[in-house]
Amino acid sequence: MMDLDDLRTFVEVVEAGGINKAAQRLGVAKSVVSRRIARIEADLGTQLINRTPRGVGPTDAAREFAERGRRILLDVADARRAVAAHAGGIVFMPRIRVWRLMCTTAIPPSISLPAGSTLQCSADRI
Repeated sequence: MMDLDDLRTFVEVVEAGGINKAAQRLGVAKSVVSRRIARIEADLGTQLINRTPRGVGPTDAAREFAERGRRILLDVADARRAVAAHAGGIVFMPRIRVWRLMCTTAIPPSISLPAGSTLQCSADRI
């Protein structure tokens, strides 16, 4: 059964456009990413990533699953903030929304986000 790390990895593969880039962004070995993707595909009973000699690409089902996965990960982060607030802790976890180009080229090397913060990349205008 998949867990949040599996889901986060899958979303990163789709957003990064490949296993190698996702592994670099996540700071894990390519074999870890491949294993997590295989576990999700086995759990769902369908192929989500097309593998070709020229690389990998998401299926239509994968794009849908990745979008829903993004929302789930954001909901989990929101739930953690809510629980921390009820526990009396002061929580600062900003959600930053930027264009996808900025997200992949300028933002990650430029800033450090607090643990639990989310960087939401969008192809849409802000």
